[in-house]
Amino acid sequence: MAVNAALEKIIARIDENREAARRVVKYGSGLKESKRIQMKYRSRTRSSGEDVSGYSPGQGEVTIKDAERQEEKEWEGGVNKDRIGHFRLWKEEEGELRFHHFWKSGITTRSIGGERPDEYCLGYDPVSLEPTYLGLNREKLVFTLWLGIWMDISRFYLEAIYGKVPKKVVINIQLHN
Repeated sequence: MAVNAALEKIIARIDENREAARRVVKYGSGLKESKRIQMKYRSRTRSSGEDVSGYSPGQGEVTIKDAERQEEKEWEGGVNKDRIGHFRLWKEEEGELRFHHFWKSGITTRSIGGERPDEYCLGYDPVSLEPTYLGLNREKLVFTLWLGIWMDISRFYLEAIYGKVPKKVVINIQLHN
C-alpha cells in the first residue's frame, strides 16, 4: 500500500522532494522488463443465446428469445503490468517505469466513452535509482486509413511534468471495423 500511496502523491504532484518517486523506483526497478514489440489485441463477438421456454400460469406456454449478446475480450503481450492498489505499474525498459490508474485499464471499464487512462512515465538512473524525470504520455491522431478495415494511425509522445523527458515517438496502429 505504500507504493500505491506514492503513486497517488506523484499524480497529485505533491512530491516536492521526490521521496514518493524514489519509493516507486525502488519497487519498480525489480520488475521484469517489457519486450521491444508489444501487442494489444481486442476482439468483439456477437452471439445470440438460446431461447428459454416454460409454462407461466395464466399465460400458458411461453418462449423468451434471448437477446443478441456482445462479448469483448482483450489480450496484451510483451508487457508485464503489475497491479499495485489502484494502479498498474510496469517496467518499460531499464531506467523507465510506466503506470496508469487501474479503473480504466480494461475494455469493460473503457467501453462506455472509450476513454483511456492517463499514462505516466517515470525515468530513473539505473545505477543510483534516483528519479530523473516524470512525463505524461500523450496520443495524437495522425490520420485514418481504409484498407478493407479502418486503421487509426497515431503517435505517442511524452509531455514533461519535471525533468528532461526523452524524445521518443511511438507509432500506434489501431484496427477497427
